[in-house]
Amino acid sequence: MKKLPPACSGHPALFGTTEDAKGIVRCGLCPHRCRLAPGELGLCRVRRNQAGTLVAETYRHPVAEHADPISMLPFGWFLPGSSAYRVGTFGCNLACEFCLEDQLSRSSYPAGYDAPEIPPEDIVENALRFGCDSIAYAMNEPTIFIEYVMEIATAARREGLKNVLVSNGYILSRPRQMLYPLMDAVNISIKGFSEEFYSSICGGHLQPVLDSCEYCRKNGIHLEVTDLLIPRYNDSGKMIGGFLDWVAERLGRDTPVHFTAYHPAGGFTAPPTTVDSVMSAANAATLRGFTRVATNTEMPEPACPAIQKPSCGAA
Repeated sequence: MKKLPPACSGHPALFGTTEDAKGIVRCGLCPHRCRLAPGELGLCRVRRNQAGTLVAETYRHPVAEHADPISMLPFGWFLPGSSAYRVGTFGCNLACEFCLEDQLSRSSYPAGYDAPEIPPEDIVENALRFGCDSIAYAMNEPTIFIEYVMEIATAARREGLKNVLVSNGYILSRPRQMLYPLMDAVNISIKGFSEEFYSSICGGHLQPVLDSCEYCRKNGIHLEVTDLLIPRYNDSGKMIGGFLDWVAERLGRDTPVHFTAYHPAGGFTAPPTTVDSVMSAANAATLRGFTRVATNTEMPEPACPAIQKPSCGAA
């Protein structure tokens, strides 16, 4: 855990418990369950023990906002053709070596950060002004700014906007039960279908991610799952087959599945994913009976009608 000068006063965070008279605080948001001495930041870089109280430095402090086609997130089967207003902060509770958003995920708020707070109503107003149909909690991992997400989501619903979560799914049960019901759609990135991959490359564990997927399915929340294919790390036929078999059994073959191509990022130096590799995975899904499969590669029109490009989408 790191000790850094406080970035901002912080807002009392959810899921913090004081463990002893020395002011040790335990964070109960994600499976890391960080145990923090006064002044320490959690592994996420944005939740801090401030004099014996867990605070969220992310609260009302977005560092990135903009409108995008919802297909970019990616959602292919939720509000196709619409735009989503994306909101992000610093921080992440995984440590994926290949992170595409490392400028946000690996950063923390600088000492003395004094930007004005942005109330949830302002985010909603911006979304409406840009003609968006939804607000997307994305770019970095939204779990770590859960307090702010829940406020915005509640305000968004009052104005008729949908809420969508783009997440790594790395969250504990109680926070999940509070956050996910506020979402109309969730896309969970399953980084690689093996515990060894998660522990060695992502700094986490696979099972909590699978639990989040199953929670969405069991509770009627629209779920799409994404598999980022990295050559020689998580793109073997065995690993993709295991992933697809699990989705088919636990989530259903009607679950939208996105296969996306990796390119070197975050200091990771594996070669870029080939179009053939992505299409091979997509074809494996259709052969198993999946009905909603998407890719993000530049490719000719797919021969199989079940495979969509991200700009397509279906009702």
